[in-house]
Amino acid sequence: MGAPVLIGGPEAVDFAAAATQAIRTKWVSGKLHALTGAAKGSKRSKVICFLTGHPVDVMTGELLAEETDAELPGTIPVVFERNYRSRESEAQSVGPGWYHFFDAYIEPCPGRIMFRHPDGRPAEHPAIEVGETYFHPPDRYSIARDTDGYRLLLPEGIIYHFKATEPARYGIPVRHRIVEIRDRGRNVIALDWRGGYLAAIRDTAGRNIVCRYTREGQLERLLLVEDGEEFLLVEYRYEDGFLGAAVNPLGHAIRYAYRGGVLVREVQRDGLTFHFEWDWDHPEGWCVRTWGDAGNGDPAVMDLAPGATPPRAIYDRRLTFDKLRHRTMVHDLRGGITLYEGNGLELVDKIVDATGRVTKFEWNPHAWKTAEEDGLEQRFEWKYDDRGNRIAEKDPLGNETRWGYDPLDRLVEIGEPNGAVYRIEYDRSDKPRSIQRPDGTAMVYTNDVFGRLVGIDDPMGRRFRFEWSDRHDLLSVADGENRTTSYVTDRFGRVTAAKDPLAREMRADRDAAGNIVFIEQFDSEQLALRYDPAGRVIEQIDGRGRRVKLRYAGMGRLVEHTDAMGYRIRLRYDAEEDLVAVENQAGDVYAFDLDRAGRVLRETSFAGHRRQYTYDKAGLRDRVVSGQGRVTKITRDALGRVVETLCKGGEHRALSSPEIESFAYDELGQMVAARASGADVVLERDPLGQITREHQKIRASGHEAALTSRYDLSGLRVKRSTTLAHETSYEHNRVGDLISVRADWALGRGRAALQKLGLPQATVGAFEVRFARDALGQEIARRLPGGVSAVWSRDRLGRPVEQRVVTGAAADRRGTEIIRKGYAWQSPDQIASVTDIDPTNGRMRSGSAFEYDPRGHLVREILSTGGVLERQSDAIGNLFRTGDKTDRIYGKGGVLRRAGGTDYSYDADGYLIQRTLSDGATWIYSWSAQGHLKEVTRPDKRKVTFDYDGLGRRVRKAFDGRITEYVWDGDELVHERTQDATGKEQPLVTWVFEPGTFSPIAKFEGRKRFGVVSDQLGVPSALVTETGTLAWRAQLDVYGVPHEEVGVSEAADRTENPWRFPGQYADPETGLYYNRFRYYDPDAGRYISEDPLGLRAGDTNPFSYPDDPWGYWDPYGLVEGGSYSKTRRTNKGGEVHHTPAQSTYSDVKGAPSYGRGPAVHMSIADHAKTASHGSQGRAGQIYRQQQEALIRKGKWADAIAMDVKDVSKKFPGKYKNGLKEMIDHARAQDLITDAQQKKLKGMCK
Repeated sequence: MGAPVLIGGPEAVDFAAAATQAIRTKWVSGKLHALTGAAKGSKRSKVICFLTGHPVDVMTGELLAEETDAELPGTIPVVFERNYRSRESEAQSVGPGWYHFFDAYIEPCPGRIMFRHPDGRPAEHPAIEVGETYFHPPDRYSIARDTDGYRLLLPEGIIYHFKATEPARYGIPVRHRIVEIRDRGRNVIALDWRGGYLAAIRDTAGRNIVCRYTREGQLERLLLVEDGEEFLLVEYRYEDGFLGAAVNPLGHAIRYAYRGGVLVREVQRDGLTFHFEWDWDHPEGWCVRTWGDAGNGDPAVMDLAPGATPPRAIYDRRLTFDKLRHRTMVHDLRGGITLYEGNGLELVDKIVDATGRVTKFEWNPHAWKTAEEDGLEQRFEWKYDDRGNRIAEKDPLGNETRWGYDPLDRLVEIGEPNGAVYRIEYDRSDKPRSIQRPDGTAMVYTNDVFGRLVGIDDPMGRRFRFEWSDRHDLLSVADGENRTTSYVTDRFGRVTAAKDPLAREMRADRDAAGNIVFIEQFDSEQLALRYDPAGRVIEQIDGRGRRVKLRYAGMGRLVEHTDAMGYRIRLRYDAEEDLVAVENQAGDVYAFDLDRAGRVLRETSFAGHRRQYTYDKAGLRDRVVSGQGRVTKITRDALGRVVETLCKGGEHRALSSPEIESFAYDELGQMVAARASGADVVLERDPLGQITREHQKIRASGHEAALTSRYDLSGLRVKRSTTLAHETSYEHNRVGDLISVRADWALGRGRAALQKLGLPQATVGAFEVRFARDALGQEIARRLPGGVSAVWSRDRLGRPVEQRVVTGAAADRRGTEIIRKGYAWQSPDQIASVTDIDPTNGRMRSGSAFEYDPRGHLVREILSTGGVLERQSDAIGNLFRTGDKTDRIYGKGGVLRRAGGTDYSYDADGYLIQRTLSDGATWIYSWSAQGHLKEVTRPDKRKVTFDYDGLGRRVRKAFDGRITEYVWDGDELVHERTQDATGKEQPLVTWVFEPGTFSPIAKFEGRKRFGVVSDQLGVPSALVTETGTLAWRAQLDVYGVPHEEVGVSEAADRTENPWRFPGQYADPETGLYYNRFRYYDPDAGRYISEDPLGLRAGDTNPFSYPDDPWGYWDPYGLVEGGSYSKTRRTNKGGEVHHTPAQSTYSDVKGAPSYGRGPAVHMSIADHAKTASHGSQGRAGQIYRQQQEALIRKGKWADAIAMDVKDVSKKFPGKYKNGLKEMIDHARAQDLITDAQQKKLKGMCK
């Protein structure tokens, strides 16, 4: 909707969030760092300050602090933000040193005007006459004078009107205060003054915010007054004229103490205390030390290492200033020293971190950053126009991106390094009207006179519509199929209820501070929440009474997580609040050794497996050595992208040569080639970055295959063709849901070769699968050839309750029901039972009931035959097949040592290398240096071997002379090409998937074609012929083992199905399931190697499959990002981080639903460290408010960029893949443009 009210330039950096981690490098605000600054002699914008501690400007020694006390949404949101600057002593509304946005003023003096920024900075500008305008380059604002005052114009299009609020008095300059804030539309915030005191604010929603003052004239309360009722936003208390406390509506206070006119102590709401020491207790003094401890409060606030020795202080910074030479040394508790070298503008030119790595910066006279160079002398350069708009960026490879602007400083053109150009047009409300892409297509946006988005039309005519209340609250969103979601908001503009297209309802209750204390989700899941004084969730109780507890220490670091069964995870941090250890529920410890800059040098897993790391001069990882002796050398290009990995060692016998993988990228940073020992992959892309051709060459055989893709104007793929004579067409409805797939052989040249593959030599009709969907896009019917229909019945929550499969149906006959399944549920996401019902009499033929423990782990399958399949789990999720958990022996970290009579052995990296059965039969497993399973030696001494491409996809399997090669479409298997031991080609197998679901919908086997019927997970439960007869049918048990069922046709029509849990492909030669990046053992119910993501996988058991395989799955063997629902479903343990935080767009125009929001999977510990996490308390609120402000302006890319930078900075390389998957999903949801997608993915580090 609108930008937050932050006068004097761009949005400010979230300093409170910055203080939640060790600040080892610059603190900037992305684009703002590159665009803003200050000239010599004026106070600099905080967005270009380099900060340390809590937080101190390393060049000036000035203490800078920030706190947002309240915010009200609107077309121009109102943000009550306080800023503290130790150098400023003028007393305004909240005492000396502190400034609210409405404390800004313009004061004309002889020959000059004084301007007080909302963050407290004073600026002096030349006097201007009526009709004149002064442009201030460092902050890129203009001040114009008219007959009744001054106008401040920001490049964002916000205009602030200053007028004299008191009569002129002789000899006293007249101060002009803000009386009105407006945008280029019709949105206005009005400020009512009584002399020099702000009496009330009327926001764009018509709300009335009243100011109350003490007898001494200091602001005491901000109140929302409505219908005669008063609602406290914030209360201020004073001691000796200084701000002593800021109290929220729940009575929780942040307290301050001063000495000599400067802040010396800040006590946060939870008791954490920050101290500040000065070389002179005076506003002109320099802060020489800052640190945090428990102060006089509860010592538990510093229990950052439960079960170990906690640090005595956090963020302890001792600053030594060389004021004449503009040099500062910052000492931290790790013993590290960071050196900052500056210039006369008090800007940092050079940083030498605690390990000696150097970063250099260059600035122009306006303090706009023009260059940045890392320790490898890799250099970025920027250019600007006269208005300070960034117009060009050149990266270290010489690629250049250009931006163009109109006279109103609005971005109107983006020129990509590959020559692609995006153009943006605006309407009268100053909102984008259209965004034209390089292919000439455009997204069209319709805004009303208030600039509220009321319509979006994509190039295919798919339309979204939005309805708003008179108070600018979102009332409803309707998609292209007219599926509508409606919202109810409270007086604060916060969503309290919603109804989705299925008429399911969501409601939320909030406390006085706006925290949700109770929520009933659309799926009827109920959650009650409790918070600590800092606003962090400390307890969650669901509708079944399951209780999860959380405990925090330091700056909101999560230190304990206790689940519903009382099992506890402990997290330990050092004095810089960097994670150094995690103790799992069984007491096993995952530990990190850090260098003085906080980079991980060594990590030791729960099982004791170790890895060591080294870094290049830019601080990027360049070498990994594992405990087994696997060595990986990483070569990067000038942009830090991996271009080659050389791996050697690790096998129990020496490898003949190193394994090399190489990668290439285009000008936009998109991968275009990946070469490995198994296969070479080359990708071709169109100007929008869409893959138009994927070429694969298997090195062992020299066989080649290629896939070409065609997309509609909105970017949805509509056709795929392969060089192995297959063609698939996709049709979508008006919201992009798949409604039809047509697959056929593409016969043409090379018929002799096609004949060898068992393909037909004459054209036949296309094989078509059609889908019907409900209002949420969920499948309710699937129609296959042969008159086959699979129809789902769903309950009011959208969960399946029955599936019926009918064959032989036609226009003149109903057909015969051949399958009927019933589903019962015991909670929103837990299946109670699945029954197979005889369609002829309605009686149960077979079935299974399921039981769960309080954590939600599936622990037992009870068969209708009376049998029981135990899946018991211990504290960390180790599985047992007996109720008393005595049949297996596990070592530390979930390493399986013995199961029944079978013994397991692993190497020092956690890879299974031997399995010895009770009869002495032995299986041997050999692994590559890159961690791929390369060879399995069976008890009969016959070997199974595997090859992989550079994307980790298995491309070849060989056993007993039989060779199968695989052709891929991204992560979906397309073709299986098999030769028997005599070299004869077997009929080509082709799979057709519902895109992005890992759910196959058709199988072609030579001339035969089969349709697929799937269960609630998308797992094949039956394959049917084109004549409607059953060719295969089975039901998976809780370990993923199929149990084939009766009713399957004769041998001539039978076929096989290798698919198990989503993404798992069964290998009968080994008894394992290939699971993309790992192998799953159905006997053990777990993987045979650790999760390659390590602790970042988010689980404390690196071998485990999702704890409820009937509700969640893991198609990759690791899933990192995408939509929230997909990422949550496909991960075990950990947490899923909405990016941006879902609360920032829950009531925003056209925003995705909770489940469809962009997200990335993270460990619990890391999620708690993200800037938007609830554990950050007020700091997190500030951060989320900034994101929401961007989103309401339609700047989804900027909001997502905040999280990408935050996660990449705190966890370099750790969640890179997940972030990219999340960004792809954001593009698929049309939240960002193609250009923004590319730019964001380039930011993932």
